[in-house]
Amino acid sequence: MARPPVLPSSDANWGLAELIDLEAQLFADRSRSERELVARDAAIGSALRPEGRARNALLAGWVSAMRKGPDTPLPGSLVANAWGQARWVLSAVLFLIGMGAAAAVLRFTGDHPINVLVVLGVFVLAQLATLALTLLFFGVSAWAPGLFESLPLVVLARAAVRSLWRRFGAALRGRSTEGLGWIWGRRSLYAEVERNLLFALLQLGAVAFNLGVVSSFLIAVAFSDLAFGWGSTLSIGAEQLHQLCTTLSAPWASWFDEATVSAELVRLTQYSRLEGSYLQAAGGTGRALSMYGQWWRFLVASIVAYGLLPRAVLLVASKVTLKRRFAQLPPETPEVERLLMRLTAPVLHTVHGEDPGNTSPLGEGFDAVAEPPERFDQSTALCARWRDAVFEPAALAVFLRQRHGLEIEGELGSAGGHDYNADQLLLTRLESHQLPVFLVAEPWGYPDRSFQRFIAEVRAHGARRLVNVVLTEGGSPEDASIWRGYLSEMADPYLALDRVRMSTEARAN
Repeated sequence: MARPPVLPSSDANWGLAELIDLEAQLFADRSRSERELVARDAAIGSALRPEGRARNALLAGWVSAMRKGPDTPLPGSLVANAWGQARWVLSAVLFLIGMGAAAAVLRFTGDHPINVLVVLGVFVLAQLATLALTLLFFGVSAWAPGLFESLPLVVLARAAVRSLWRRFGAALRGRSTEGLGWIWGRRSLYAEVERNLLFALLQLGAVAFNLGVVSSFLIAVAFSDLAFGWGSTLSIGAEQLHQLCTTLSAPWASWFDEATVSAELVRLTQYSRLEGSYLQAAGGTGRALSMYGQWWRFLVASIVAYGLLPRAVLLVASKVTLKRRFAQLPPETPEVERLLMRLTAPVLHTVHGEDPGNTSPLGEGFDAVAEPPERFDQSTALCARWRDAVFEPAALAVFLRQRHGLEIEGELGSAGGHDYNADQLLLTRLESHQLPVFLVAEPWGYPDRSFQRFIAEVRAHGARRLVNVVLTEGGSPEDASIWRGYLSEMADPYLALDRVRMSTEARAN
């Protein structure tokens, strides 16, 4: 057996790179034999010491081992790095857009003052509306995936991923197209992660935009003499505007009085473009200059409070949510569960580990394990998969009917897997039936101490209950020999091993 790869000493965190590498390796493993996968993953599992490890930590260790393996380089780091670079590029672009937008709105030539209503409308009220629409859209898309799928930004992001995958296909040694198809077909498993990634990206862009706006605003205030006023074609009075400003400044009014707007400031800065002057004089040139420039603190505080801070809070929240989503990965798919079984299954040797000097084969010196009788007194049997063996229930039904004249009693159970409740449910059924038990196992899924414990619990629920082991097709003669030797050494007279292998698929007669 190959030497296990060097593994990290600490549990790796799940992220985009680990998720992509997991799916890419699962796709690559489809072309390998089960025996090869068992040998490889058993060695990795032994090095990982799976006892006491969380499920996702164990799988993260496996992904780390696969990255150090001799096979085709995994694409996770490539895609994650590209995603990170895209985030930085988007942030830089939106930062510059924010600076440009603020510079355009704050453009002051001396002919007319900067309209406060335009600043509030563009950088405060419009952002609040955009924020509300974003929250509404992503909230609804959680229950209506079709709405999310049709979002232009989603379509654009997916097109960029496909283009990136094909562009670097040579680096992945020609498997990019098929691998992308595999991952693309499984994207519904990670719909919440996809939504959270996009939501976090939008918040990052919004934060960058607002930082650009605030930066441009402060630069303009520091290096030019700005004058603000307000006016509108609509019937907006000074009292109405003052009430709006009072409402907007409520969060900081008690501790940042300089960033609030007084009724006098609103009244004195009302401006008429037709007349080309303020409607009321401020009284003195020095006081007028000071009065007309007082708006900037309120405007900057409003942009920070209603543009920058909400997006920053949502960005942090989206990061926390995304981390929580990744911590729940990967999902319980058949491919992942079979991988876990291979990682946690003990490495069984064909000699006695308790005595290294004893090189005799398993079962030597013990009575051979019995075969199940051809016919039973009962007409049905309790049946279960051992360690999530893969086969069609219809194939088992045909096998039992033809070999032993039995039908399956109730639903097919499960034993020996990660689901403790499944084992207990099967044992509960044993208490209420005096029926033979058939365990269907894969030949390479060797028995171990958990098998001994399960048989011991079966005996506790019915001492003379006949337990029959049926192996599926596949594997090697050595696999069957290990099963026979192990069951022989258990010396259980009510334990039997069927000599005929069971097909995994129901075949027409």
